[in-house]
Amino acid sequence: MEPALAEKIRKKQLQWTPQRETVFSVIANSNNKHLTAEEIFLKTKKIMPTIGLATVYRTLELFCLRRGYFTKI
Repeated sequence: MEPALAEKIRKKQLQWTPQRETVFSVIANSNNKHLTAEEIFLKTKKIMPTIGLATVYRTLELFCLRRGYFTKI
């Protein structure tokens, strides 16, 4: 994880779960390609087979709307 983002997460006291880290990793490794939630889910599912679609949506909601790490388009 990028050190600046790790510090930002610590400051905002966001619980950093394996699921959130995996979703973040998928987005960060997308080479600036805009992914849909479904694409993120499918890529995440390959890494973490037990993750559910609802978890991905909740994580994206947290990252985009509540924390501002990513922008919803």
